Amino acid sequence: MMINDKKGMSAVIIMVIMIGLALVVIAIAWVVIQGIVSEGTNTSAIKAKCLNTALEFTKVTLTGTEDVPKYDVFVMRKGSNSDDAGVKITFTSTAGAISSPENSEIILKPLLETTQFFGILPGTIPTASKVESVQATPYFVVEDTEEKIYCEDQQISKKISA
Repeated sequence: MMINDKKGMSAVIIMVIMIGLALVVIAIAWVVIQGIVSEGTNTSAIKAKCLNTALEFTKVTLTGTEDVPKYDVFVMRKGSNSDDAGVKITFTSTAGAISSPENSEIILKPLLETTQFFGILPGTIPTASKVESVQATPYFVVEDTEEKIYCEDQQISKKISA
């Protein structure tokens, strides 16, 4: 008679299916939470690096003409951070337009208070309006994803006098 009792077997099968579903839900939740936590850790580590990185303009000159602008930008890296930091150079015009030339990003080596030269070539800045200021923003690259995290709090700006 026990062989024909299918009610007892269906309860066991339902319990096994429920346990399996619970394990799948737990595994999915674990993967999602682990991704969020590790992403937050990477970003926090980068932000900590930002706090120990400082930039300074040592010289900004217009070497071209106002019609065909060419800028020589010299940036010095300071701070106690021992990691390579990138620097992005952007220009703000009187019309409010911000342009970032293709050759405006470079890696500055750690702990070297040396000046880095950025030669911004003619044609890379729109000539519709006059360039008013230049900004330098340090950034670090997340090793796993190669994503650039910009240190907006450490951005420096300098007015360009005509």
